[in-house]
Amino acid sequence: MGTPTVSIFVQVYNTAPYLRRCLGSVLALRGPWEREIVVIDDASRDESDRILEEFRNSMRIIRHAENLGANATANDGYALCRGKYLIRLDSDDSFRPNLLEELVPLLEKNSEAGLAYGDVALMDMHNRITSPVGNVQRQNRPNLGDEFFQLCAENFICAPATLVRSEAIRPLLPVPSEYSFLDWYVTTGIAHRWKTAFSPAVVADYRVHPENQHKRMVGDGSGERISFAVLEALWADPWRREEKQRARGSVFGANYLVYADKYYGADLFGRAMRCYGKTLFLAPGLLFQGGGWHRALSCLVAPKMIKKTKRFLHAAR
Repeated sequence: MGTPTVSIFVQVYNTAPYLRRCLGSVLALRGPWEREIVVIDDASRDESDRILEEFRNSMRIIRHAENLGANATANDGYALCRGKYLIRLDSDDSFRPNLLEELVPLLEKNSEAGLAYGDVALMDMHNRITSPVGNVQRQNRPNLGDEFFQLCAENFICAPATLVRSEAIRPLLPVPSEYSFLDWYVTTGIAHRWKTAFSPAVVADYRVHPENQHKRMVGDGSGERISFAVLEALWADPWRREEKQRARGSVFGANYLVYADKYYGADLFGRAMRCYGKTLFLAPGLLFQGGGWHRALSCLVAPKMIKKTKRFLHAAR
């Protein structure tokens, strides 16, 4: 059996309402490239297993006997993929038919690129497109280049729109079990040593959930811990040491500002104030962009008033 050009790995867990759309989009991909499709169901408790049976003749389907978690499932999937290029798809998202046509040529033509990615449309729980284009914010950088520090400062690449070179991802595997942001771990790890390539075309639909893992990880603080663990590991690597030393303040400061704003939005004002303080120390200019200083000051002097105002506005809706 020859090596396929593209391996598509679909990760399934309790996503029955979206599964047919997801797998149908995989089968609808255009392009002449040989591909393999690997689907792993992490012991779903809904109707996902029954729906998967409808697709058994079109793809390789594996079902875990017990739930192992997202990272263990991702590692199983990556280990099974044999393609020159790989893409991982969560089963509540979906591809556009043009994805391979846009991304494969970018990696074929640019051997220095470790990953290629495109724009995404955002959709809600009812498959309604809520934002059709322009959801990957790149500040007009060149479509081929070094985006390592930008990716470390802001996670702007969406997994369903990202095709990675097998050679680039293998050194990063297995994904450590504690890194719940596995896609950011992969993209920053690849961008650390490879260039990235971008297509402005919309190549996938990304589902936005009102309640998701990221919100839970703000509440328990694990999101912040994981983000900085990933960054500290990258900065400990001697590769590009001098560049990273110069950029440390701005990159780490940007991440503290992200978490400060998230904590502020969750009424966790003590955590927010700590992170605003870290931003002020590491990258003070960032705090005065977009009203960060105003939120920091309000955390310090009027947290109770903020809570009351939020409750009033919520009740008035």
